[in-house]
Amino acid sequence: MIGDIFRRVRTGSDEETSSIYGMLSTRGNYTVFLPTNSAAKQFLQENGLSSIEQLNYEQASLVAKSCIIDNMGESAYSTPVFPVKGSFSLPNLNDRLLSCELDENAEYLINAKSRLLSADNEVSNGCIHVVDYVVAPSSRTLNKMIATTPNLKIFSKLLEVTTWGDSLQKNLDISYEDPDRPENAVIAELNRYYVPHRYYGYTAFTEPDSVFKVKWGIELVLDKDGNISNWDDIYKIIRQKCETVYGKEYPEQPEHPDNAVNRFVAYHLIDAKVSYNRIVQHYNEFGYKFGEANHPQVVNCPTNIWDFYTSMGKHRGILKITQVGDGGFERDMDHKMYINRFSIYADGPNDDFRELGIVDGFRGIMLSPFNGEYDNNALNGFYYPIDDILMYTAAVREELYRRRLRIDFNTILPESYPTTCVAAVILHLKSDISTTLPENLPGYNYFIPKPMPLATGGAIKEIISCFRDNTMQPFNCPRFPKMEHMNSEWLWSITLPEVCAKFILEMTQTAFYP
Repeated sequence: MIGDIFRRVRTGSDEETSSIYGMLSTRGNYTVFLPTNSAAKQFLQENGLSSIEQLNYEQASLVAKSCIIDNMGESAYSTPVFPVKGSFSLPNLNDRLLSCELDENAEYLINAKSRLLSADNEVSNGCIHVVDYVVAPSSRTLNKMIATTPNLKIFSKLLEVTTWGDSLQKNLDISYEDPDRPENAVIAELNRYYVPHRYYGYTAFTEPDSVFKVKWGIELVLDKDGNISNWDDIYKIIRQKCETVYGKEYPEQPEHPDNAVNRFVAYHLIDAKVSYNRIVQHYNEFGYKFGEANHPQVVNCPTNIWDFYTSMGKHRGILKITQVGDGGFERDMDHKMYINRFSIYADGPNDDFRELGIVDGFRGIMLSPFNGEYDNNALNGFYYPIDDILMYTAAVREELYRRRLRIDFNTILPESYPTTCVAAVILHLKSDISTTLPENLPGYNYFIPKPMPLATGGAIKEIISCFRDNTMQPFNCPRFPKMEHMNSEWLWSITLPEVCAKFILEMTQTAFYP
């Protein structure tokens, strides 16, 4: 049955383009999650159809293109390189990332529903994995996916009353679409490939209803249609809790950015689509062995690794997300992730930087990569259930501000970061940031609370040329004249004096997209 769909669907919009079946008959490296005939019949039944001939072209294209990943110059995905928690690094033919999970039975699930029945069937131009359910990622935006998830009733209602749900609907940036744009251009002697499409993306950290019940004593009552019938009582509790942290401005206007409940919800959101296995990046931490260049191993990770994100909203905050190493005091072989975990490390000159313990009260809030039987991979983002109430308290802020923010240089340039992730950035200014900076910025932990565009090839080349010799010798950078005493040490360890702040501000004014 699936073969007939492959023959019907074209690889492009032009009638002259080849069919999916023809594409799979040529040379290449393709990963195919092939549904069985019974899986195809189940898909038809769920959509009220009795035969594949009744599928409209859009439905047929969804089925055909969703189950195929073009690995291009890389080898097709076999199970040894499958992510055990997260998503594949390359998208399918519909430009969607497929999530992958190794469950408690040591079986792989694709997009929470499609279980591998027969894996690693190698052919001359790829690898076929037979699955028991049609791989068809949801077309719902993140706000709508959360709204239809049965165990997220309260968080969904909070998105509605604060109007934050309206901010999670964008996907494709229409203003960037240009059918006449060339594939590449030479800029500053560098061959640069243009991004064919530009997408919006979001990530939400969501408390399930059960967490609100355990932590805040909120009892959820539903009517016969599954809607919340005691919302006024629930909202009263949430508002009181939030006002103790975020203040009492505009108490009757939850849609106002200064309202406490609005700020509570905003701290759960980041404007970047980040798959679970891309939240932190393993590379050169102590004791880590990278493995294959295209498939870094994530099984043996002895030390903690973390990255910093900025939340959405007028009052942006920092979220520190840490993946725990297996060499620490908990011996966590699952390498769980936590928001705002603050640890004590063996960090002496002869130590191995293992985690010795945690700062009292700062175990962190654990992320779940999936939500059980419910899909968390939306059209324009992901949501991750958390096991405690996420608040940007004064204690959290103090722990963040008294620590040095260590970052990967790539995370200054969000367009280079995986899955459109807006990375850690490092200068905390007002949201109406202008070209004028305070005269005397202290050398203390700051970050820029907004996405930063990637510099052009020429700018990057000039920046790199400035970070030379790893010495403390002063030098001048013609593009950034306010950079005077910088060195490559800055790439890895920043406390940010004024000169760094002005350098970064000037760098943000360059452009990446044509």
